[in-house]
Amino acid sequence: MIVTHIRRYCERCKACSAGNGFNGATLLGTFSLLIGMGVLSGPMAIALDGKQAVMPDRADQSSQPGTKPKLTRPLAISKLKASGISGTERMALATKYSVKKPVKAEYRKGLRRDVVIVKFIDGAKVREDNASTERLAKTDKATVFSRLDELKPQLATLDEYDRELLKRRNMTPADADGQMHKVREALKKRGIRHWRKVFRIDDDLLGKFRINTEIRKKRQSSDLSNYYVFHLEEGEQGELLVDRLNELDVVELAYLPPIPEDADVPPVTPSFQSRQTYLDPSPGGIDAKYAWTIPGGTGSQVKIIDVESGWNLNHEDLPSVFLNDGRIDDDDSRQHGTAVLGVMLGRQDGIGVSGIVPNASGGVVSVNRGLGLSYYKNVAEAVLIASMNLSEGDVILIEQHSRGPGNDGDCTACITSGTPRDQCGFIAMEYWNDIFDAVNAATASGIIVVEAAGNGEMNLDNERYDDRFNRIIRNSGALFVGAGDSVAHKPWCWSNHGSRVDVQGWGDSVMTAGYGSATMFKVNGADDNQWYTSSFSGTSSATPIVAGAVAAIQGIQIERNNRPLDWYEMADLLVQTGTPQTGEKNIGPLPDLKQAIAKLSPPTPENAVYETVISFNPASVDADRAVSGFKGERTNTIGNTAQVAAIERLQFGEHSDEPCYVKVEKADMVAHSISKPHAELNICDGNGPTDRSLQYVPTVTPDHDTFVRGVAACNSTTKNSTRLKGIKVYRARVEDDGSFSMISNPSTLERPNCDDTWHEPAMCPSGTLATDLVVHIRPDGKKDVFTGLSLKCRKVEVTRTCISGC
Repeated sequence: MIVTHIRRYCERCKACSAGNGFNGATLLGTFSLLIGMGVLSGPMAIALDGKQAVMPDRADQSSQPGTKPKLTRPLAISKLKASGISGTERMALATKYSVKKPVKAEYRKGLRRDVVIVKFIDGAKVREDNASTERLAKTDKATVFSRLDELKPQLATLDEYDRELLKRRNMTPADADGQMHKVREALKKRGIRHWRKVFRIDDDLLGKFRINTEIRKKRQSSDLSNYYVFHLEEGEQGELLVDRLNELDVVELAYLPPIPEDADVPPVTPSFQSRQTYLDPSPGGIDAKYAWTIPGGTGSQVKIIDVESGWNLNHEDLPSVFLNDGRIDDDDSRQHGTAVLGVMLGRQDGIGVSGIVPNASGGVVSVNRGLGLSYYKNVAEAVLIASMNLSEGDVILIEQHSRGPGNDGDCTACITSGTPRDQCGFIAMEYWNDIFDAVNAATASGIIVVEAAGNGEMNLDNERYDDRFNRIIRNSGALFVGAGDSVAHKPWCWSNHGSRVDVQGWGDSVMTAGYGSATMFKVNGADDNQWYTSSFSGTSSATPIVAGAVAAIQGIQIERNNRPLDWYEMADLLVQTGTPQTGEKNIGPLPDLKQAIAKLSPPTPENAVYETVISFNPASVDADRAVSGFKGERTNTIGNTAQVAAIERLQFGEHSDEPCYVKVEKADMVAHSISKPHAELNICDGNGPTDRSLQYVPTVTPDHDTFVRGVAACNSTTKNSTRLKGIKVYRARVEDDGSFSMISNPSTLERPNCDDTWHEPAMCPSGTLATDLVVHIRPDGKKDVFTGLSLKCRKVEVTRTCISGC
């Protein structure tokens, strides 16, 4: 990628790359030029300071005894799918999450009042003309306002996809351009002292992240280059600017950014490993000690990057990091980050603590981004910088939370002396759209993101969050971690909870490096390089325990020459094999590494050649619900008998507002081709459906490799309340080895009078796909209509036979 930048921006590369390699002095000069131009930033720029190598040769790092050296795996950004999808195909994808503008912005504790984040609508391509690092560094009002005059939609570069996105908002390119004049007027009126992009990354690379996310998640994604941050003059009230900007259609959303905080709860060297009982077997711990006995189980093939604001990287029990990016806080956050790294990466050297994955490679990216007037805590950019330095299967840990909407008085379970805790209402960081979009791009790149659910005592299913934690509507793919009691594994009273939370870790009594509380161990007095604590707590202690478990599993997968698990597979494995929680508020199970490892595929021999046969077990199984919608007086099951064909898409139609037609289309899982004949059901009294009512759901993929695994029904809100008026289709992609990649967001067909009255979906059991559609029918006046749906499913069986090199 760096070579690409050099070739694009500097002709020097022709001279220094003509031979066997780059000339060192010339290359350094080229890099310096690129940094000056703002082309390279973040970790790539820091590498030139001589402080830290950004892209390490992992083969040089220590390995677990008896295992092969660490692999040099390509960075995830080198494998981004940035082509192969047309504008027409992008337009047919499921729409991205809906954005609700507030009627009136409110400033509250936990938000920056002097900073405003603005996301312009997708399709407008709002960019700064003539951008340069030199102009960005100037803070005089003349330059700041002159740069604002250059912030415009790039009308000459809009493609068919951009124009269609604008059209769907009833806007033309000229409309967007005209509204940007009003944006600039509002910004100047409010006294902007500095502004820049939220993601200080090359627009071409941000575009690749976007297309990759759309291809892999089958859903439209945000234009990350359309995020900007504006710093106001001292004393200005940012909420007034937010209100003005949100009145304009070219602005998707303006908002005051959160102030992230560490998600902990206010708490010669001997070995403290005996106090690290979270390493022990279940049901008490996660059984990291068992993982250590399995090749790869110490994380030797995996990188982990911690995203927060401070660390003591000189602590005696921490290994050197492969990446150190951003400004590090020298306050309590220094101890917080040290404790997090100690849980995951503590040296296994007979002193201090032992990390869950002591042989993993660790890195840190601070949320402190920018210098001078451009500084603010930018979690979104930190996540994207981290993902640029990781490979598929590696891990990002988000150790921050911030105050969400609501009132302090809502916290009652953890009141001390009649006063709610200071962190009441704190929630996971991806509530804010820029952070969600960055996490979504990271998981689409194959990286596992482990995110603290937060210590706010909140139910994340609460309507105050506008479905931002509803998986069906808005799913980044991050693993949400709640905090459980270290003995009973019930939710701590202050832990956030709800259906979005996947798993838990210990929320108390975690022995690790760092800290300055009364219960800590000062081995050498005031020298904090030899400080330890036995009381690290909160979702801050829970989250690195889960991240460590994830890294152990990925290390074993890679050591066995198997593909790393993706975010869906990892979450499913941890939930299915973990130690169940107690208590009523959902925070999920505690990972059990021994049980999880037992579910992993056996090692793949090197140089082995396999023949893979994918087939169906001929025995049908029912979906987990007899019907989504209303049960009919009769049912009709339609499909066909092909042995390796599963439902690819459905077509629905109506006549006179009456749902009466459905067609089932299948595709061959092995040949990746359409399987005919298609099956249909027509009860439209001989008239047939009207042409304009016929709609497909979902759009067929060109590779014919994605199939239905679940359906949900929406019924009419009119007096004919049983009529089927909407369908959501849940899908899975079948990979070449027969494994499933779950498509997280359903495709939706919705008539106007559905009004989002969705029933629980009927889902195929794990490991199965839908082969037949069950349609429920009942009389409605003089005619019969569709009222509900379910599925018949079959188990996908994969026979993989080694035929040579075994």
